[in-house]
Amino acid sequence: MLRVSGGTIHLTIPTRARQSAALQWLEQQRGFVESELQGIPEPVPFAIGAVLPVLGRNRRIDGGGPRGGALLDDAIALHITDPDRVADAAERVIRRAVQGTCEAAIKPFWRELDVEDAPISVRQMRRRWGSCSADGSTVFNWRLAFAPPEVLSYVAAHEAAHRIEMNHGPRFWNLVWEICPDYREHSRWLKDHGESLFVYGAT
Repeated sequence: MLRVSGGTIHLTIPTRARQSAALQWLEQQRGFVESELQGIPEPVPFAIGAVLPVLGRNRRIDGGGPRGGALLDDAIALHITDPDRVADAAERVIRRAVQGTCEAAIKPFWRELDVEDAPISVRQMRRRWGSCSADGSTVFNWRLAFAPPEVLSYVAAHEAAHRIEMNHGPRFWNLVWEICPDYREHSRWLKDHGESLFVYGAT
């Protein structure tokens, strides 16, 4: 199986397949790979001075923040002196901020659908932007931090609707439409630009 994700080529081959044959086949797919790689932005490492689009605003990573770090109007302010720890510290601040934003985004949809609150968390996911368990626990991909706020809100509506319909049938999409009428636009944005959210923090 061939997949291009976040600017990286992923090739999965059967256990007994010959590597040389797989690489030869991959060479035949050069046109597909190049087309997939076109338009993917250059990686943006988490480093002092880097500017990231976090929760709808461009913010610069700097080292003059309070203990524990903080997300400010125009900065990701870190309390750190060791450059080797900048990336981890920046990710912690961004994850904390996006979790709060996801909580604020999904709770009004829960109220609208008349369902009870449930645990919310954020984590890294390669193929999904969110998930909802049968008990209502909801997980968001923390890289939604780099998406437009209305796209994050759509994902919240999508996962909220799963509290009623644990499938992607017509009733589910009707629910999504009721609470997020322009969901198709935001879903399309993720399909077209979702890979770009993985360039931040890459090296």
